[in-house]
Amino acid sequence: MLWNRRYLAFLTVALLVAAFQCVPARGDVDTAARVRQFQEVKRRVKQIDAAISELAASAESAGQEMNVRQVPGREAFIAWALSMIATLEEEGTIIRDDDFVRAAGEDRKDIHGNSFPCGQRDSIMLFETLGRLRAKEAIPVLGQYVITWGLQDMMASDRIIGKMFPACGALAAIGEASLPAMLSNIKEKSHLRILRNSAWVIGTILGEAAPAYLDEQIRLEQDASTKKKLESVRRTVQECAGDARRARLERERIEKKKAEYKKLELEAEVLE
Repeated sequence: MLWNRRYLAFLTVALLVAAFQCVPARGDVDTAARVRQFQEVKRRVKQIDAAISELAASAESAGQEMNVRQVPGREAFIAWALSMIATLEEEGTIIRDDDFVRAAGEDRKDIHGNSFPCGQRDSIMLFETLGRLRAKEAIPVLGQYVITWGLQDMMASDRIIGKMFPACGALAAIGEASLPAMLSNIKEKSHLRILRNSAWVIGTILGEAAPAYLDEQIRLEQDASTKKKLESVRRTVQECAGDARRARLERERIEKKKAEYKKLELEAEVLE
């Protein structure tokens, strides 16, 4: 218990420090216009969330798995969300990873993953909702924001990278279609946090199979410097695989307990 408290205290301090290092994008957008913009994003996200919840409830009552592609208004929302992200970027409200790294390199020589661009609340909502909708169309856009900070829950412990960096959480939710983009990030980028976050997405999607996937990419890679980058994220991928293994074992333990309880209930019924 004492160790847990110390860990939580350390985590809180670390996140606070990171938050202070978060670099906001600069824009000259009128404040009133930004408020209206935010309200519109909030309204549309709330609308699509309600549609997702309604479809999930309907599927559950029918004993079926929800097909997110059947969410009413899904395609229209995705198209609108992508255009809104482009607008936020054009206004300077959010900044792409590459542009941030370039500015950091020119202005502060800080390209080693020690500071991050800040996501605004509307961009964070858009990233997260695109993930819930499994929007493959959004992968090229989300892949450009894997170090955009979106600290929503200071004490988040579950899949913490996905909480801290919402585009990563969205890409992981979209699934295997995100793998090529994340692999390209690792091969083509230099910012350490971009490499690690992209590796986290790969590890979260593939789980226990992630190390073998990465090893195969390393084996196939001919360029020595790119091979070194792939090797540098092996630890991140292995940690994700370990998390996946522990989660699987926990699920198996719970299922075993449920089966045991069910057996005892049946035996009790027979005795009665």
